Amino acid sequence: MASCELDLIGMDELMEKLNELGQKGTKAINKALEKGAEPILQNMKNTDVFDDRSGRLRDSLKVSKVKTRKNVKFVWIGDVDREAIWGWYIENGTSKHVATPFMRPAWREEKEKALKIIKEEMSNVLKDLSEGV
Repeated sequence: MASCELDLIGMDELMEKLNELGQKGTKAINKALEKGAEPILQNMKNTDVFDDRSGRLRDSLKVSKVKTRKNVKFVWIGDVDREAIWGWYIENGTSKHVATPFMRPAWREEKEKALKIIKEEMSNVLKDLSEGV
């Protein structure tokens, strides 16, 4: 009966590199999502469709940390800490006040710019990762 023995030289290093790529990729996706949300956030903060006399609503607007649900990563943009809950009523209106949307228009106006930023960030990371392998 014949037998065969195989030594894989460098397998440990390869496994380390693959694990490193996974970690760097996750961090890169998170960074890209956060950067991509910035134009939308700035549009929301700079809008003049509502009067924010105290400035608290605009100050409360920010990008959340990256979340994952059903293997999909995303960020929330707006009053993520619920410091100025009246922003929801401004956006959607009430029985006594007409809605003055500022979040949805910001998304519609800036989504292409956000996607472009995300694509550029991921492209840069992929270039860096491919050079390091």
